[in-house]
Amino acid sequence: MPIIVVLSIIGAAVPMALFLVLVWWLDRYEREPVRMVGRCFLWGAVPAALGVLLLEMGAAALGRFFLPAATVAVISTALLSPIMEEAAKAWPLLWFRNHSDFNNGTDGIVYGTAIGFGFAVTENLCYHVDAFATGGLEKWLWSVVLRALYSGTFHALTTGLVGYFVGRGKFNRRQPAWVFPLGLSLAILAHIGWNTVLLSGEVLRSQHYFHLLAICYPLAFGALLALMQLSLAEESAVIRQELTEEMHLGVLLPDSVRILPYYWRRRKKGWISPKYKQEYLELSASLAFKKRELGFCSAQRRTSLLDEIESVRKRLRSMTEAELQS
Repeated sequence: MPIIVVLSIIGAAVPMALFLVLVWWLDRYEREPVRMVGRCFLWGAVPAALGVLLLEMGAAALGRFFLPAATVAVISTALLSPIMEEAAKAWPLLWFRNHSDFNNGTDGIVYGTAIGFGFAVTENLCYHVDAFATGGLEKWLWSVVLRALYSGTFHALTTGLVGYFVGRGKFNRRQPAWVFPLGLSLAILAHIGWNTVLLSGEVLRSQHYFHLLAICYPLAFGALLALMQLSLAEESAVIRQELTEEMHLGVLLPDSVRILPYYWRRRKKGWISPKYKQEYLELSASLAFKKRELGFCSAQRRTSLLDEIESVRKRLRSMTEAELQS
C-alpha cells in the first residue's frame, strides 16, 4: 500500500505540473513569476482542496439525516460540489489581482489554471487511493489515466475562466462589479454540466460513455487553449497601442511596434543584439502593461506606478541608444 500511495502522488502531481508548465509557457509576452504561480498551485492543492473536502463530508453527513444516501450522493455531485469547489478555487483570485504582477486577463488565466491544477492534484490523489482500495490495480490505473486527462484539465479551465474575467475587470474603466460573479457563475454552470454528464454515464453504464469522454477532453483542453489565445491577442493589441508613442519618443527602437506585438517576429534574429534581446522584450511588455494600468489604478498606486514606468523607460532608452550607436 505505501508504494501505491507514492505512485498515486506521482500520478496525481506530475501530469498537472506538466500541463501548468505548458500554460505558463504559452504566456509569451510577459511570463508570470514562478513564485506567484507556485503559490497559486499550492493554494489550490492545500487549503482549497482540503477545505472543500471537509465541507463536502459535512454536507453529506448532514444530508443523510433527511434524505437517502443515494439521493444525497447525486445532489452533492451534480450541484453542491460544483458550487463549493468553484467558489473555493476562485475567491483567492480577488486577492491575487491586487499584486503588481497581475496585469491582464492572460495573467488571470495563468493564476487560475495554477489553482485549478493544484486542486486537481489533491482531488485526484484521493480518488487514486480509493480506486486501489476498492478495485485493485486495474481500477487504480484507469483512475490515474482518466483523472489526469479529464478532471485536472476541467478544474484548470473553469478557474482559468474566472481568472480571465477578473483580469479583464481589473483594467476596465468602469470597474464593473459583476465581472467576478459572471465568471464564477459560468464556471459553476460548466462544472454542473460536466458532473451531470459524468453522473449520467455512470448511472446508464452506456457503452458510449468512454466515447463521450474522448470527445470531452479535447473540447475542454481546446477551450482552455482558445481562451489563452484570445487573451494573448488582446495583449498584442495593448502592446501595439501603448508602445507606439514610446517608439516615436525614442524610448524604443524604430519599427519596434511592427515587431514587439507579434510572437514570431520577436523570435527572428537581427533586429536587436542578442545580449539585449531578452531584457528588451521583457521590459517593453512591462512598460506597455504598466501604462495600461495607469489608466485604471488608484491614487495610492499611481505615484509608485509612475516611478516604475520612468525606471523602465530609462533602461529601455539606454539599450535603444546603445543599439543604435552600434
